[in-house]
Formats: sequence, structure tokens, C-alpha cells
Amino acid sequence: MGKKNLSKDSNLIIGLRSFLGKNLDLFLRHREEIVFDISYRPNKKKSFQDNLEGLIRNHKIDSIFICGSKIDYSDSYKTIDEIVSSNILLPNYVCKAVKKYSSETEIFHFGSYWQFDEGLNLNPPNFYAASKTAAEETMKVFANDGLKISTIRLYDIYGKGDRRGKIFNLIKSIKKTKKIIQLTHPDQLINPLQVKDAVEGIFLARNQVRKKKSNGELYEFSLNPQNYVTLKQLVSIFEKVDDFPYSNFIHYGKKTSYERPRMEINLPNPRSWSPSYTLNDGIADFLNS
Repeated sequence: MGKKNLSKDSNLIIGLRSFLGKNLDLFLRHREEIVFDISYRPNKKKSFQDNLEGLIRNHKIDSIFICGSKIDYSDSYKTIDEIVSSNILLPNYVCKAVKKYSSETEIFHFGSYWQFDEGLNLNPPNFYAASKTAAEETMKVFANDGLKISTIRLYDIYGKGDRRGKIFNLIKSIKKTKKIIQLTHPDQLINPLQVKDAVEGIFLARNQVRKKKSNGELYEFSLNPQNYVTLKQLVSIFEKVDDFPYSNFIHYGKKTSYERPRMEINLPNPRSWSPSYTLNDGIADFLNS
């Protein structure tokens, strides 16, 4: 049986239930593109491989977005196993299946700006960031075989509907609970990226990749909002936007940071992309969710 040819762009999102996956799904469906999804579980690798191969063997898939990954900044034995499975093995399973059944399909992998140091040298500070670099290096083998593979390095994504235990939600929770929270050093730098701006950047990167011929290269993009603020400045913006004394409920320096304080890592962006949300507007939108 041949592949089912679809007149509209057809996409596969792996990790559709992730925060990024949900927003990418909404964006593509708004464009009336077709979206398939598959979930990955480290303890069900064979089932995932079979489902993935069956889907791309029977349907023409234009783009695959690998949105699911394991985010954990510790280095326990359990965490190491899970990160290797979700962040290194999974992307390479996708590459292997595409090479076997659908070599024209574009693959998009998502990395992190924390793979780099301030000099833009690869120098990950934790096992999670290192796993993203390891995935990119191993995927280059498949790029050399002629696959179109891109990695998009993301910054500190936030936005409506985010349920992760990230800094934006920690601060937002204060108004409801009125409980003291422990945060890292007040001078810790973050670079917030509104999720809608991120999705627009991903779409722009996809368009740029489609104009390229496969040449054995792993295409690299970054979505850098160039919007660095300290943690203390971020809290001040929350207070300005919401007229609530969030800082009264925060103890700084009581929590160990997995990141590098006071460091700006400015990777280049795709051509013609820049964020449309100001941080004030993005926080206002986030607080209304």
C-alpha cells in the first residue's frame, strides 16, 4: 500500500502534550495543516518504534517536531537513564525511521541555549544540556546520509497554559497561596521568550529549511529574544504589571541554581525573526491565563 498523499502540509508532533507541543499544534491547525502525534515512553521503546514506522510508512509526513524531552537538572542514576532515553535515543529513533521510510521528511529537534557558554563555546553546565548536544552530534550521522535535520535552540519559554514548575509559575503562585518561596540569587539572568513568538520562529525556520538542499549539514537555529533580565528585575515587572507585592514573599539565594549567574549567551536568530511580545505584555497575558 502506498502512502496517503495529502494536499495540505502534514506534520508529526512527538510530545504534543508538552507546553511547546500544544502551542505548535494550535498554530499548525490554525493554518489548516494536518497534525499527527505520537507519545514516547522510555519503557515502551519497541511500541514507539513500531507506531512511528507505521505512521511514516503509510502517510506522507512533511515535518516531524520532536517536542518531548526529559527535563531534569540532577544527575541521579535514574535521571541519567531517563535523559539518555528521551533526549538522545528518541531523536535518533526518529532519524532512523525517516531514513528507512521517508527520507524527504524534515526533522526538527529542540535544544537549549544552556548548551553554550558566554563565548558561544559548547560547554553545558548540567547533564540535561549535555544530552541536547549529544543528540545533535549523533543526528549529524543521519544528516550526512542526506536527511534534512534542524536543531532549534530555545531560550526561557513562558506563556498562557504553562503548567510547568518554572520561574514564571513559581512567582505567579505567590498571589494565590501567599506563601514564601525560595529562589536563586537575585542577579541570576534569564532571557524570557513568549511561546507564541517561539512558535512563529519555528515556523520561519521550517520555511528556510525547505528552501535548502540537503548537503550533509545539521541546520542550526536559535530563538534568542535578547531580553535579558535579572530574577529581581523579573519580579519587579510582575509587581508593576499586577500591582501586587510579590517580592515580599520571596527569599533569594536560598535555592541552588543549575544555571550560570550573570551570563549572557547570545546565539544568532533565523533571518527576519524577532519577538513581537514585550516582557511587560507577555507577563500581563500570562497572568490572565
